[in-house]
Amino acid sequence: MLKSLLGRTDLISKTTSCDRPHRKILNQCGYCSSCILRRQSINAASFIDKTIYLMPDINLLEIDEKKYFTHMSYQVKNIDDIFTNYDTLYERWREFTYLYPSMDNVVELFNTYDGIKNNDCQSRILKLYRNYSKEWEYFEVSL
Repeated sequence: MLKSLLGRTDLISKTTSCDRPHRKILNQCGYCSSCILRRQSINAASFIDKTIYLMPDINLLEIDEKKYFTHMSYQVKNIDDIFTNYDTLYERWREFTYLYPSMDNVVELFNTYDGIKNNDCQSRILKLYRNYSKEWEYFEVSL
């Protein structure tokens, strides 16, 4: 989505993603889950993040403030484990829906309303999460 800015990277710092209660302050916190996803997306698009964050360095966060980052790292580890330990779509989907049971409902909705076959939808979702996982790896290294 960020790549669709067509060179207008100056717009990134003018947008808001933060979902923390302190949003009365214009700056974004930099450590809530929405800010972390924002930072990851900007990094994945190879853009320079000129956003002013209240906490610009995630490594300096206190334990309580770092919980979102820690949870997201754990989620990525689980996703990586699925792709490392299982080879077939069936096996990967079984393990994925063990972690995220509601994803079977998503597949059924796509099948019902868009006519996308279950296997195709499962494959697309797994690819999306695999890409997320790879982007996360680059993001963690960049910190």
